[in-house]
Amino acid sequence: IVFVGAPVPDLSVDRWAVFIVPLLAFVFIQATAEELIFRGYLLQQLGALSRSWLVWAVIPSLLFGLIHYNSDLPNYGGVYYVLITFLMGLAFSVLVWRTGTLWAAAGLHVGINIMGLGVVGTEGILAGTQLWLFEKDDMIGLMQLDLLVTIALLAFVISPLAPFSDVKSESREEAVFE
Repeated sequence: IVFVGAPVPDLSVDRWAVFIVPLLAFVFIQATAEELIFRGYLLQQLGALSRSWLVWAVIPSLLFGLIHYNSDLPNYGGVYYVLITFLMGLAFSVLVWRTGTLWAAAGLHVGINIMGLGVVGTEGILAGTQLWLFEKDDMIGLMQLDLLVTIALLAFVISPLAPFSDVKSESREEAVFE
């Protein structure tokens, strides 16, 4: 693992406050729309075709990852971004499956995007609305850390230790898997 330096302030809090309210609105719309498409429509339609999670969770998650490819990112960042959004898509799919609602996935998606667009970022990569920025040289270490955290999140939502009520009733399972 590559270590990263400390982030430097990018915006003053008063200037950041001007951007955060519209950013919250835009991110809510964007993330919720993605959840409606990938974990709402696609997951449900594919779940109606197959009981296999390889169909109803992996296919929408892979498509979700592929639409996030960015060829402008250095150090294979575009490939990394596809991988990380694919894994996040799997975590979001598990949340929908375990809770029976899109809102858990949408809420997590909004929170992740707000962190990346409104709180902490990397110089030159979607920069301009974050409170703090890391240097570009820290990007590989940040990607490694992000991957570890995402894998831990996915493992947590899959595990029986996750505090979900598992609202899987027979009627819901039939509607999702048959």
